[in-house]
Amino acid sequence: MLWSPFDILKIFTASLPLRYLDLSHNYLRKLMDKMLSTIQNTLIELRLQSNLLGDTLNPIFSTSEFRGLKYLNLLDLSSNGIKAIEEGILDGCDKLQGISQYPFDHVLTGHPVYLLHIR
Repeated sequence: MLWSPFDILKIFTASLPLRYLDLSHNYLRKLMDKMLSTIQNTLIELRLQSNLLGDTLNPIFSTSEFRGLKYLNLLDLSSNGIKAIEEGILDGCDKLQGISQYPFDHVLTGHPVYLLHIR
């Protein structure tokens, strides 16, 4: 099922205590400002697989939406064409266990995770 940006926004403004969120295969090019702010205290797993988040003009993935997701355990950014992750992008994600990123086919772990350059 493909979701429009308007549908996605309605989910987040409803202030649902979401723990698991899968927005894979939705052709997302970027994350909207404050999209995750209402669930930052409940979100455990975020899957953004197979979107368009890796910009070919700037292959370093950058967003402020992950900052403060203090309970996030898993972040799936696989199949997005991301080459590297901007430093500080995961500030406040203290419980993060790893980032799933294809073509590695496994979860990247370790801190600081922003130092992982994805090939």
